[in-house]
This record gives sequence, structure tokens and C-alpha cells, in this order.
Amino acid sequence: MTNGFAKACRIIGGDAVMITEMQEPDFTSCYRGSANIIKFVTDESYAKISRNIIKKYPPIPDSQAVKTYSKSEKPNREFQVIGSIEFDDTGKTFICDSTDMMETFTKECRKIGGDAIQIKNIKKPNNYSTCYRGSADILKFIEKKTVSTVSESQEKTEIKKAPAAENQNKKATPSHTIYVAVLETVSHSVIKQNENLYLTDVLREVARRVLPTKANYLIMTRENILAMLPPDKSIEECEGGCIVETGRNISADYVAQARINTYGSKITIGVELYHTATGNLISSFNAKSDDLDNLEKEIREKAPDMFSEIKVLEATEK
Repeated sequence: MTNGFAKACRIIGGDAVMITEMQEPDFTSCYRGSANIIKFVTDESYAKISRNIIKKYPPIPDSQAVKTYSKSEKPNREFQVIGSIEFDDTGKTFICDSTDMMETFTKECRKIGGDAIQIKNIKKPNNYSTCYRGSADILKFIEKKTVSTVSESQEKTEIKKAPAAENQNKKATPSHTIYVAVLETVSHSVIKQNENLYLTDVLREVARRVLPTKANYLIMTRENILAMLPPDKSIEECEGGCIVETGRNISADYVAQARINTYGSKITIGVELYHTATGNLISSFNAKSDDLDNLEKEIREKAPDMFSEIKVLEATEK
């Protein structure tokens, strides 16, 4: 009986058998029983995933649906391709049915902030492979700017009101989401790690107050930033142009970072804010204090003006 189980296991590519029932000879001269055939799961059991990432955005939550378009479908919204993914057989793969493939496409789409996937190719199991194989593009929908038309008389009125219009532009809401990243505070052990984290959170809190979500600004969370950083990237070693590069890696429009140091018996802080598209330092501030409590007060007083420069720059670019 056990030889029969072993033979059946080999025929279908199993690794082991688990006896579920066995009856000794009674009214018959035979052993009787049943068994489950087991396949051990290893790294090679999963499909080979190949990724080509063009641009990353903040990851989207599992609660947000990812639209799937077939090869022949055309998305009804303007989009950009931000990456592609392939799902293939390793030769030893068995976790590779159509559900596994589509779940992988969706997971990878969410990971880089995509809104939809467009299937490029699907191969069903055949004599050469028992797996589904395929590829897909990851799409990011583009928010269109609203274009208004005015009559000639309205245009003349607008010209007369140019100064007022300029003031309104400074308060205008961006037509698309502006991503702002505050990287972790760096102190090189001048203060404790939990104190670094707290000061970073204070800066993010100020940024959220100055640049609210309802005005189309998004302050990236610590989790967003860590998820989008390359695995070999160390923020602590960055300054100047490297901060800008990190901002680009995480698809932020603006990036800020604080650095703690000492000056005599004082604790000092320097905070810089960069525009990642141009690499320009658009604002900064410095402060020093006898202790962290007073340093926090300095941050809360000076950081709002620094982050407000983003509004000014965005209004200028309209």
C-alpha cells in the first residue's frame, strides 16, 4: 500500500505522502487506507516576477480598488505607464494559477502607487508549462486641469482686475496633488533616536497644518517614505544634493530634512527644503537652544514660513 502511495506521489510530482487512514487486514487479506500527497513550498514554488519600474508614487491602500483592463480595452481616462511586470514559470513553479497571477499584478500596482493594470499578454498552461504566464503595464491616471473659456468682454474685465487676480493666484489650490516629504531628522547621536523621530513628526505636523490635504497637498508618512526607498539607501548619509535625489526616488515634489548639531553648549538645528524637479533650495531655517523643549518651540515658530514657500512657488508656476 505504501509503495502504491509513493508511486502515485511521484507520478504527479509530489514530495511526500501523509497517511490519513489505515485499516489492517480483517475480513480481507489486504491493508487498506488513504493518504494526502504533499508538495513542499519553496522559493522556486512561486512564479518568477520581473519588474520594470519607471516611476514610483506613494503606495495605495488595499481598500482602494485597482482597475484591470484587458489587452484590447482602452482606458477611458488619460494615463501614464509607470511600470511593467512579468509573471513567469521557474520550471519548478506550482503556485501560479490565474488568480495568483492577477493578485501579483494588483499587489505590484499598489506597491508603486498605480491606479490600474493593462494586460499585455497571457499564456495559459500547456504541454510545456503547467502555469499561467503573462505580463501587464501598470498605469497611473492623470488628473486633467480644468480649462475655462471667457468671452472678449470678460477677458477685458479680467485684465482690469489683474492685481486682484494675482493675489488670488497666490492662494490658488494646485490642480494636482503635490507630494511633500519630510525625511528623518539626522543628529549623528547628538540626541537619541526617539528624539530624532519626535522632531521629524513635529515638522510633519507643521507641514500638514500649512499644506492641508483639502488644498491638494499630501505630506508623505514615514511608512510611505520607507516603502519607496531603494533597499540600499541610507538617509542618514545624505545632505544637499543627496536629499534631492532621495526626494526623487520617492516621487516627492518637495523634500525637507532637519539636522541636529551642537554649537558650544547649545543644541542647533538646520532645516532645508528643496524642490526636487529643479534641485533648488527654496527655503531653510536655523535655530539653537539650551534644550530640546525650547528647540521644539523654535521649530514650531519658524517651520510654517519655510513650508509656506511651497505655496508661493506653486502659485508662481500656475
